[in-house]
Amino acid sequence: HHSIEKDDAKYMKKAMKHYEGLAKRAADNGHAVDLYACALDQTGLLEMKSCCNNTGGHMVMGDSFNSALFKQTFQRVFSKDSKGEYKMAFNATMDIKCSREIKISGCIGPAVSGNKKD
Repeated sequence: HHSIEKDDAKYMKKAMKHYEGLAKRAADNGHAVDLYACALDQTGLLEMKSCCNNTGGHMVMGDSFNSALFKQTFQRVFSKDSKGEYKMAFNATMDIKCSREIKISGCIGPAVSGNKKD
């Protein structure tokens, strides 16, 4: 982490750019990227964070796949409702049409811009 603070991590910027491009491709195709990492060594999650942030995915890091916190998080993500269906949705789209005087500046929740301008 010292090399990151000093901006001396040799491959970090290149890796981040790679994962940003991968995240854009995943988001454009309606995929959500979830990352589950359990290691005490370097895993590259900092470089891969755009994959989760830009696709509405989850990032979970722990020291063991057997830890109670990891298991609870995993179960919560894949929990089902009373009908036995997962509490998640995939590849939904929302088109907002408004007058030229109004500018949409964001959205609450995991979403990715379709970059449509009419």
